[in-house]
Amino acid sequence: MSLAVYIGIGMGVMLATIIAVGLGPVALSYFRAQRIAASGIAATAEVIDLADSGNRINHQPVANVRMTVTPPGGAPYQATSQTIVSGINSPWYQPGKRILVKLDPAHPERVTIMGPAP
Repeated sequence: MSLAVYIGIGMGVMLATIIAVGLGPVALSYFRAQRIAASGIAATAEVIDLADSGNRINHQPVANVRMTVTPPGGAPYQATSQTIVSGINSPWYQPGKRILVKLDPAHPERVTIMGPAP
């Protein structure tokens, strides 16, 4: 094989590695949230505060929402979850607001926000 072929293969491997390293954590977080939303334990939480994570998805800010989770039959505890906060849903995440969440039974610190509490 020629040098150009080896360079092409090397560039392809390098590009694949960059994509995997760059998108891997985002994909893992997305699929974890989907799994928790589908099969997690429903609970309520009270928003403590939120902070901009510095990330954007479709030009919408992603915020770290710190909350006190109250699982059914369990003691309240603090957890943090990331969610997209737009102008439409920003009132949901004000301190003191109650929200619906689902938590991972194997890792209760992993919480997915489902929406505002009724």
